[in-house]
Amino acid sequence: MRGTRHWTGTASTVLCLFPNAAFAEVCDKIRPGWDISHGPVSQVDNVVFFFSASPATIVFVGLIVISLLLRNRWMCLISALVSIALATVLMLDWVFEWGGKITESGIAEGCVVPPYLLTVVFLFAFGACLVVALKRRREV
Repeated sequence: MRGTRHWTGTASTVLCLFPNAAFAEVCDKIRPGWDISHGPVSQVDNVVFFFSASPATIVFVGLIVISLLLRNRWMCLISALVSIALATVLMLDWVFEWGGKITESGIAEGCVVPPYLLTVVFLFAFGACLVVALKRRREV
């Protein structure tokens, strides 16, 4: 009898390691609208999701576009600071695993990927805004 309980406990522990409904609940919270039938999330999907998930990101993109089009030094500096701050938070979150078991479950299910491309996008925005902000204006 005792051996059967041990075997049952081991089997249930092993089965819990595979993706199941519990993982799907994590993905519903991390990435709403994602379904396992769509396959794992790609880097491009991660960027699109990030920029479409919140009105704040739309404001951020608008700030960058307006500051680059107007070539306003102060707006570009603010955009550069926000860009580098977001890139830093993303990478620190990934490196120090602030998400913990939720992030691990999302990776196992396929709804979470490392934010490499998203960080590159933020660093590119930082560089573009910094170049515009630090560029000397020609005297007319």
